[in-house]
Amino acid sequence: MRIRGLLIVHPYFSGAADIGDEGTTGKARKARADAFWRFLCPGTPGLDDPLSNPFSEAAGGSAARVAAERVLVCVAEKDDLRDRGVWYYESLKASGYPGEVELLESMGEGHVFYCMNPRCDRAREMEERVLGFLRK
Repeated sequence: MRIRGLLIVHPYFSGAADIGDEGTTGKARKARADAFWRFLCPGTPGLDDPLSNPFSEAAGGSAARVAAERVLVCVAEKDDLRDRGVWYYESLKASGYPGEVELLESMGEGHVFYCMNPRCDRAREMEERVLGFLRK
């Protein structure tokens, strides 16, 4: 089966290693996200579970083998999970993944803002970018 594109919108990723400001000003935010992961998946082997950290050693390089021809990662500037989404984008680009990787960052917005205010300018911009990606 040919998968032409993968759309990742405001994703949740984790990992044992801190990224961005998680080791300093973002400690409390990371602790909440980590606790949420453990609550959702109580049997998980930890924060580097391949389900939440596709670039972990346990994932064995599977992220670079994404079957889609291209990937669009959407993040929001004020989303607590923004840095992890950008990390996924940057890691996928550096992984040897042969496809096209794009990042859309919605400035001034928070997590799933497009659901709360679907008619705002940023939601419309995101809609246009996503539609353009899907039409390729």
